[in-house]
Amino acid sequence: MSFVAPRALATLALVDSAQRIAALAEGMRVLHTGCLAHNVLWFYRDAIEAHLKAGDLEQAKACATMLEQYTRQDPLPWSQFVIERGRSLAEYAEGRRDHALFEELANLKGHGERAGLNIALPAITAALAGSDFADVQAAM
Repeated sequence: MSFVAPRALATLALVDSAQRIAALAEGMRVLHTGCLAHNVLWFYRDAIEAHLKAGDLEQAKACATMLEQYTRQDPLPWSQFVIERGRSLAEYAEGRRDHALFEELANLKGHGERAGLNIALPAITAALAGSDFADVQAAM
């Protein structure tokens, strides 16, 4: 359980919306009982995505904050990207459409392209195109 369960449970939540809440709760339980560090990174990435796909924006932002707190002592460019992408897409879903948000999304898209984080780009691209959030969710 401590080797890979949180990551696997978050992946389950990402692909099976009916099990999202239970899988993420179990993953959090394992995270809090102790596990290898890679689980924390992958768990929160997939939890953010699962919550965004479900439209649970507060939980998506909460997971971004938890990932930020976990990496605060040793920030990683990858985790910063995941955190900022999650927050920006949540703000987009909440109806924010100002210049600063689009600039942030454009910066994230450029960073993602340079880093080869291609799987994270379709939702950003859809938001930059001014799509409805349902179309952004479909791109996730």
